[in-house]
Amino acid sequence: MKIFRNRIIIAIICIIFAAAIAFVLIPSINQNKEATVFIVRAARDIQMGNQIVEEDIVLVEVGAYNMRQDVLTDSSLAIGKFASIHIQEGDAVTTVKISDTRFESLTEEALHEGKQLVTVSLGTVAAGIGGHIHSGDIVSALIFISETDQSGVVTTRVERPGQLQKLMLFDLENAKAKSVGTKSLIGSVVTDDDIPRTATLLVDEEQAKLLIQAEYTGKIHLVYHSKGFSEGEGTP
Repeated sequence: MKIFRNRIIIAIICIIFAAAIAFVLIPSINQNKEATVFIVRAARDIQMGNQIVEEDIVLVEVGAYNMRQDVLTDSSLAIGKFASIHIQEGDAVTTVKISDTRFESLTEEALHEGKQLVTVSLGTVAAGIGGHIHSGDIVSALIFISETDQSGVVTTRVERPGQLQKLMLFDLENAKAKSVGTKSLIGSVVTDDDIPRTATLLVDEEQAKLLIQAEYTGKIHLVYHSKGFSEGEGTP
């Protein structure tokens, strides 16, 4: 009799749990999945550096479930900004894909003077100044070189070539070679896709050679100097 009574109690508990799942949990999940939100999408291809106009974007209604936090939901936040990467038609417009600064306008004069772009690896988050730098900022490059002598002792020296001081940072890229140069890591939820793994710098031919040599013989650590030049102020 006692065993029978215990089985009844267990059955009642199971029924209560099943009812809670069926009438509370599942409807709540379905409601979240059915919720919608308007987001900003590219109505046509937008080339990197182009200023975004009203005709470039469209508001579309999509499901809000698992929506990324950096997707724009207000078209006014995109209009007048510049595409920091090439945005394809149909792509959602995110904060990472737009910038207050047109990259080409910052570098156009320097490129005409024979400047070049060179990309170097950032081995650690610290080497990229912990997310405090952005496209257009002015940085210097320190080079860490490790050497092993005949007795097997490893020594490290730091070089700060005068030619690698006050370089313009053109962009930062993640491990997938996607631009993250306009995203601040400070006070935000950071994923692997947000962390800079390479830095692209605006340099002359001699600076390019030094950076490429350092890429293969040592490690590069960036040092922040100042905010980049605003449009019309020229380039370093």
